[in-house]
Amino acid sequence: MKLLIFSALLISVAACTTQTTTTTEELDLKKQALDLKEQELKMRADSLANVSMGVQDSLSIQGTVAKSPQNLEALLGYWVKPKADSIHIKFYRDGFFTMSDYNKEKRKIELLSGKYSLEGGTLVLLYNDRPKQSFSFTQGSGNDKNFYIRNSDNFFIKSTEP
Repeated sequence: MKLLIFSALLISVAACTTQTTTTTEELDLKKQALDLKEQELKMRADSLANVSMGVQDSLSIQGTVAKSPQNLEALLGYWVKPKADSIHIKFYRDGFFTMSDYNKEKRKIELLSGKYSLEGGTLVLLYNDRPKQSFSFTQGSGNDKNFYIRNSDNFFIKSTEP
């Protein structure tokens, strides 16, 4: 009988420890998300204060606007990865983007940024610290009027800001 009571006590202590660990991990992820939002705001303020584009960069951005203003307008704003709301991208009118992404090796969310280009249905992200990435930029068909950003590894849908 004592062995049975002792076993039940051990199981309940283990369950409490697991629940505490899970709650702590959730709180840590929420704190990381808030920290990333703060970093994103600071990066946007810094980039707007220090933007110095050459004539060629300015022409390429204006060229994108002139060639397909409807596509650019559809791209601007906030995009989320379905079922992973902490992973998102925000595109700005000035040709810059910020992205919150989960780094599997570091096991944490990190904030990325850079410039983008949009030519027809091809979106290219030019990161500040890693190789560029290409995506298809499409609109749904039929009754589906949503816009999508896709490549072999990622899928984003246009959303409203959180």
